[in-house]
Amino acid sequence: MTLNGVWGARIKLVTDADSLTLALGEQDGQIRGFAVLRHSIGAPEAATYYSVSGSRTDRFVEIHLGATIGNPSPPMAVRAALTWGLLAGTTDLSGVAQPIEFRRSARANDGVAGTWALTSTTGTPLAIRDTIVVLADGRGRRHREEPYYGFGTLAIWTRNADWLVLRQFAFVSDIPSRDSVRVEANALVRTTRLFDGTTVTETYQRVQ
Repeated sequence: MTLNGVWGARIKLVTDADSLTLALGEQDGQIRGFAVLRHSIGAPEAATYYSVSGSRTDRFVEIHLGATIGNPSPPMAVRAALTWGLLAGTTDLSGVAQPIEFRRSARANDGVAGTWALTSTTGTPLAIRDTIVVLADGRGRRHREEPYYGFGTLAIWTRNADWLVLRQFAFVSDIPSRDSVRVEANALVRTTRLFDGTTVTETYQRVQ
């Protein structure tokens, strides 16, 4: 069993209801990805992002969560064993160890997996190119280019009724940490309301 996918766990920081989510990719025993730490107290979308690196030997895993730009939180380490879809071990924060159990997040086969590219814009063009890659295991990638700005990043996706919600690895402040596009027949659609009251509709088609 590989670690590829999205893993979630409860972690006691401010309260027992804080959560830590890992988006992991594994190749030849090396692990890369990112992590999202969410506190149960504060704004609903408040989160801290970490870069992830690590390694795996047989079923034993060591993962290091590194601070990113704008992230004052100290780095953490996770040392765990993989058994039947459960990643169980310990994590440390400021030198204090505590037990932690990650479970793989299930993703329903609801038709959104694939590569989606921006194909048309109604209204003022906001982007030159935009590609959203949705993997069936819950991970994703995003590459967006605007006239004077662009970014490429990793993401975690969820399906919320008719919406595809992306939580993007905001390793710098310019990258939006969250984005939502509406799932329509054979397309993804985003409608943005501008400051002058006009709206822009961006339509994405599946290209792969």
